[in-house]
Amino acid sequence: MQRLRFPDYICKKTKNIDNIKRIFDMIYTSAKGSGSMDEKCSLLVYEYIMAVRNLLLLNEDNSANSVIKNAIKYIDKNFNKDISLQELSELCGISKQHFCRVFKKKLGIRPLEYLARKRISEAKVLLINTDKSIYEIGKETGYNAANYFGIVFKKYEGISPGEYRKIKNTRN
Repeated sequence: MQRLRFPDYICKKTKNIDNIKRIFDMIYTSAKGSGSMDEKCSLLVYEYIMAVRNLLLLNEDNSANSVIKNAIKYIDKNFNKDISLQELSELCGISKQHFCRVFKKKLGIRPLEYLARKRISEAKVLLINTDKSIYEIGKETGYNAANYFGIVFKKYEGISPGEYRKIKNTRN
């Protein structure tokens, strides 16, 4: 599998693989037998293809979960830095398009939306628990421009960071 560029491919002994071997043996036996076994061979080949497909889909799903976990871990640790889709997809070893597709399929949101929500979540904690300026909090959570931080914050929270702080501090 290394030659085929599947460096992390691991073949595990499972019922699925045993089933695939069983079907293959039946195909081999039918094909070398005498008489007209064309229809049986055809059905067995179809069954074999479907069994292999199901095994690959199972492995693809596990791989997708691994990709997403790595990306989320990286975003959660580095949310305050400038993170690009290119960087995330390279980290996961897949194309940007495939990374975005897998991420959205698994989480229901795009990767950069996840990043923005993480940043806003961290900013909310800082707004309530510190006296830092909006500008400082924006910088600390990965936004270089205070006005852009305010725009993104308002998009997700419906109010500005200053209003959020005022409302939360009057309740406490």
